[in-house]
Formats: sequence, C-alpha cells, structure tokens
Amino acid sequence: MIDIVITTSSFLMNGKIKEITEERRDKFKELEIKEFDLNKNGDQFDDVLEAVSTVSFFNEHRIVIVKMDAVNKEDEERILPLLNLTIYDLSLIFCFKKKPLASSKVGKALKTLNVHVLKAQTDNEVLNQIRFAVKHRGLNIEKDALLTLQNNLKSQPERLEQELNKLELYDGNINKALIEELVPASLDDNVFALSDAVLKKDLKTAFEIYHALITNGVEPIQLMGLLGGSFRRLYQITSLKQIGYSNDGIAKALGISDKQVYFLLKNRKRPWRDILKLLNDLAIMDQKIKLGLQDRFLSFELWLYQACQ
Repeated sequence: MIDIVITTSSFLMNGKIKEITEERRDKFKELEIKEFDLNKNGDQFDDVLEAVSTVSFFNEHRIVIVKMDAVNKEDEERILPLLNLTIYDLSLIFCFKKKPLASSKVGKALKTLNVHVLKAQTDNEVLNQIRFAVKHRGLNIEKDALLTLQNNLKSQPERLEQELNKLELYDGNINKALIEELVPASLDDNVFALSDAVLKKDLKTAFEIYHALITNGVEPIQLMGLLGGSFRRLYQITSLKQIGYSNDGIAKALGISDKQVYFLLKNRKRPWRDILKLLNDLAIMDQKIKLGLQDRFLSFELWLYQACQ
C-alpha cells in the first residue's frame, strides 16, 4: 500500500498522514510507525531502506513515512523500486512539496498509486478558520487578544483545537496577556504538552510528542532542561500551596499571573513529592549523560517510560 502526498503546507501534509494512519489502524489495529525527513535531521535514504526491509517483531502493520521537498534524478533511481513494492504488512507514505514532473520516471509511476494533491491554505483562510472556531465556541475574547492568537497559530493551525480547549476553562474576558501566557509558540507548546502527558502518566501521548520533537531536531539534553524548568515552576507552585499560600500570594511570590497559577493547579494535579522525584531523576540523568556514562536518547526514553508509570 503506497500513498503519495503532495502539498507545500505542513499542516495539510500532517493532517493527511494522520488520516491515512488512522485508516490503517482501523484495518490492522496495531501499527509500527517510522518517519524520515530527508530534508533535515541527518536522515538518510539508507535509513528508509532499512526500515522498509526490517520485519516487525510483534506482527504490527508497518508504516514508513518519507518526507522530501522534491525528487531529483539521483532520488528517482532509489525511489522507483519502493514504488513498486507490494508487501501486505507495509504501508509507504511519500510526502513531496513539489510534484514530480509527469515525464519523469517517478511521475509516470504515480499514475498507478494513491496520489493526494492538497492545496495549501492561504493566511486569510487560516485566520478565518480561527475566527470561526472562536465564535463557534462562544469565547469572549478581546480584539487584540484575538490578533495575538491568530499570529501565534497562523503557521500551525493544527494546534487550534488544543489551544481553544485551554481557553475554554476561563470565564469572562480573555485578554492579550492571557493568550501570551497560555498560547506560546511551537517548541514551548510542545514541551508544555509533553510535561502535561508525563504528569497525567499518558505514556502513549508522551512518546508521540517526544518522537515528534526529536524528528524536528530537538536534542534530549535540550528537552531535559526545558522539562526541568516546567516541573520546577510547578513544584514551586504546589509547595507554596501546600503551606497555605493563596493563588494570589503564589502569583506575587513567583512573579506570574494568578490565572496561570489557577490553570496549573487545576489541570496539572500530581503530588509535590512526585514532581520533586521527576526533577531529581532528571538532574541525575543529566549528570550521567554529560559524563559520558549513558546514551542521551536511551536514557531519556527510559526516564520518560518510568515517569509515566
């Protein structure tokens, strides 16, 4: 099973990938998904070939996703054999930003495959989508706050539903300051989602976010520092709450807004001792990795698994 996705929009590309993988999940139940971006991250075509030829140990249906901007002549000779594969337990998804020429070998091969050509949304279309979603949910959002929300999400509209779910927790007017606090841009948002998954012991979501971050070039060492900062702030808030501070008192002591304190206390419930252990384990792991005693990827993945138990 081979699908070709052609679009310049990362949002539409990832949406179509998700749609295809869910179709496979409905059919095969258990999936093993590997993604390679040949435009960055040091991924090589040999890695793709290895993934294609490696059989799943647990009889899972394998999905191999390959992203590349365009196909040159050298790529053609490597891709063509894969486009002719018919392996029952394997689905290949090739994602191109530029459609191969119809006269090229790959272009001719596409005629017999499932090709999805997706027209990218314009900025205005994305902004209208955001405005409609805000109105549909009945959110009372100030004009300058709406503009900030649009600016933060227009390059990543796939985040819209997640961010609006957060904002729905608040009654009354949603102002610009609140949007700036709760709807951060890209990396911060993903780290927030990862720390949230860890605190909720949601192992599946935690590893999905982790693999997405690694695919985008974020190093485990960087993640450890960012997660440490997130957990440290939460530890400070829960500790002060434990000894009797009000939300307003916590906000003044830590130099943050009382709305942020309210949100974290309401939605990120986990005993302060658990949070302290997460911080200690991160510190120990960081030291061992920097001393060369542990592999950074394996160590972080083991920590992530244990943190979600």
